[in-house]
Amino acid sequence: DKYCVVNITGSGDPFGSKLFRELLFSIDGSKYPNVFFNLQTNGVMFTPKYWDKMKKIQNNINTVIVSYDAGTPETYKITRRGGDWDQLQKNMKFLSSLRQDDLINELRIDCVVQTANYQELDKLVQIGMDLKVDRVYFSLIVDWGTWTPEVYEQNCVWKKTHPKFNDFIKILQNPIFDEPIVDLGNLTESRRLFLVHVAEQLKK
Repeated sequence: DKYCVVNITGSGDPFGSKLFRELLFSIDGSKYPNVFFNLQTNGVMFTPKYWDKMKKIQNNINTVIVSYDAGTPETYKITRRGGDWDQLQKNMKFLSSLRQDDLINELRIDCVVQTANYQELDKLVQIGMDLKVDRVYFSLIVDWGTWTPEVYEQNCVWKKTHPKFNDFIKILQNPIFDEPIVDLGNLTESRRLFLVHVAEQLKK
């Protein structure tokens, strides 16, 4: 049978938008058994109360993607300004329980890698393992035009010209990144560069 997947949202939190909230709280999923929803959220508002309000589409929830972008509360204040680390942890434990009970099909943590958080990537994987998520997905920060070119370059820690580049690729040697839940996305090339670097050093 054909099915349709609706992604809500990649341009803001679904629970932070009145329009999306009303959609999620009012639509009757039983009328659309072949329609599934992927929810991309910062996790702070994804509470048991809001889950209950979505009772008519709970069976239609496919993937829940939670943007973390940090492995500690201190860095979270920088990368997710206005967020609430403690509330996020509470909600993630709840989401983890939903996943363990197969009430959602997939639970994923996302991290946009930048200078502020590259030293905590292993911590984020451990958080994902503790929460028994399906995937921890990493991606490189993209220039959306919100920073000056100079500030953007300062955040591109994966570039060979960045002063912290060598530290960055050393971080990726941690075997925790070989865990099955890890999806390095476009960081895969950065890890390959580290392995090439090690091989060159061994030849000397």
